[in-house]
Amino acid sequence: MKKLHRLKIKPHTSASQNEGFTLIEVLISLVLLSIAITATITFTEQNQDNLTQINSQDTATILAQKKMFELEQAGLTADISRTGSFGREYSDYQWQASVDPAPVPRTYILTLKIIRISNTKNYATLEKVFYE
Repeated sequence: MKKLHRLKIKPHTSASQNEGFTLIEVLISLVLLSIAITATITFTEQNQDNLTQINSQDTATILAQKKMFELEQAGLTADISRTGSFGREYSDYQWQASVDPAPVPRTYILTLKIIRISNTKNYATLEKVFYE
């Protein structure tokens, strides 16, 4: 003879008690997500601005090195005080060269500044000591 097993049936609970998220939980999640997205966008914009500034500073430094080489090749004298530009390719940059006497007799300091026209705070300066 076979034994019959009884099925145990659990009482039904409503879905709102055990499953899903409440409206408040969803709203809090959305607020946290929007804060995280806003912070990410802000940091990305700041990084882009910093990268642009670094690129501009690198360009100014390279232009300063090239111009200093040109001035050295032309011959350094105590009466060098000139300004100029870098042509179409670097039309946003200008250079200024000036010579000041150094404390040692017949010794001078050549100061070369590269200035970005659109942002005068952003420039590179090179100095070279020479004697005549």
